[in-house]
Amino acid sequence: MTWAHVHLAVNHLPVVLVPVAIATLGAAWATKSAELRTAGLAWLVVAAITGGGAYVSGEPAEDVVEDLPGVSKPAIEAHEEAALLAAVATGAAGVLALGVLVIGRGPVPAPGWLFATTVAAGLVAAALMVRTANLGGRISHPEIRRPSATTPLPPG
Repeated sequence: MTWAHVHLAVNHLPVVLVPVAIATLGAAWATKSAELRTAGLAWLVVAAITGGGAYVSGEPAEDVVEDLPGVSKPAIEAHEEAALLAAVATGAAGVLALGVLVIGRGPVPAPGWLFATTVAAGLVAAALMVRTANLGGRISHPEIRRPSATTPLPPG
């Protein structure tokens, strides 16, 4: 197993977990469910941890694949820049979620603005994760790279 394997295995977790957390928090808001709220916040914390793992494993994964045929070095650089923003946003959402969880365990519930800020941070993190994942796929997946002006699109 190489770092490329590790990176590919780990990077899917936050890409899936952040939207799952946001959906769970939306369901918690709609149903007023404390259990769903706690679950959604916990998913954001786990997403932040796995997002950190995905980011940290990226550089050694780059070392493994950068000289392979068909691998796009410009795509690696674009993915790397996007990954930093996604990791920071996901980390911030996770820290906010942890804050809501910790404060909410006390006698006074966490303020609503903190929960709303956490959800907003999660939405930003989700968007950045999806963008980063798409850019990562372009590194060695020619089928998702933008077609050039000379490449005809299929009919339809």
